[in-house]
Amino acid sequence: QINEKLKTSLIENAITTGRILSFDFAKQPNAIQNEKDVYSFFPRLMVFFLCRIFDGTQVDGINFEKIIMFDNVTSFKGKQVRFNAWLDKCRLSDSETLMKEYIRLTNIAFGVEEIAPPVFLLDEIQTLCRPTNVLSSFWIDGTPRNHSRLSLLLTQLAGNLKPVCICTGTNSGNIISIEK
Repeated sequence: QINEKLKTSLIENAITTGRILSFDFAKQPNAIQNEKDVYSFFPRLMVFFLCRIFDGTQVDGINFEKIIMFDNVTSFKGKQVRFNAWLDKCRLSDSETLMKEYIRLTNIAFGVEEIAPPVFLLDEIQTLCRPTNVLSSFWIDGTPRNHSRLSLLLTQLAGNLKPVCICTGTNSGNIISIEK
C-alpha cells in the first residue's frame, strides 16, 4: 500500500502494470564491479523482474522461468528455445531498448496499453560512489571529472522513455550527503 501523500499517477500506473523494480545493493554487493556491469545493470534487472513476475506463464509465446539469483541473469538457460533466444537478445540490449520490451510484455500480460515507464528503486547506493575511468561532462576548476559508478549508472536511463529512479543510501550515517 502506498502512502496517500506519495501517490502520483505515474507511481500508481507503474504499480498496476508491474513496473516497479527494486534493488538493494547491500544484499547484492557484487552487482556492479566495473563499467561493463554499469552498462548492463538495468537490462539485467529488467530481465530478472520479468522472469520473476511471469514465472511459469507464457507471454507473447515466451515461457518464462524464474531466475533465482540476480547474479545468474547473465548465464541462465531455460527449457524453451524461444525463451533462451529472448534472453540472449535481452543480454545484448541497452537500457532504452529493454525498457521498451519491458513495457511491451507487461502491456500484453496485464491487458493494457499503458506507456508508463518503469520506476526503479535503488537502495544502499553509497556502494556505487567509487570513481570510474569514464569522463563526465562535469568540470571543477577547469578540470574534467570522471563519473562515479552511480552517475554513470544514472546516465543509462537518459532517453525517450523517461523512467523514474529513486535512490537511497547513506554516507557515514548522513543520508543528505551521498558522495565520496
